Amino acid sequence: MIKIHQIKIEPDSKKALLDLNPYFYSKKAISETALAFKEVCKTTVKTENNRTIVELSPIGSEDCEELAKKFANFALSVSREMP
Repeated sequence: MIKIHQIKIEPDSKKALLDLNPYFYSKKAISETALAFKEVCKTTVKTENNRTIVELSPIGSEDCEELAKKFANFALSVSREMP
């Protein structure tokens, strides 16, 4: 299994934290992604040390790590499509 350093899983609280570079992941792209994922997770976004921290809390039985990977990939795709 490949460990992705931008993803941290908190197994006790069933949360995933994404540490994203705002150069690649715009705030608008993250907002649009959070809206697209609203049926599967709750999303909290904050800025720390020039990084965007996204906290994901699955609503159902979705695996935290898989959810985080899907969220990050979707957000990156959305960012690339923006002017």
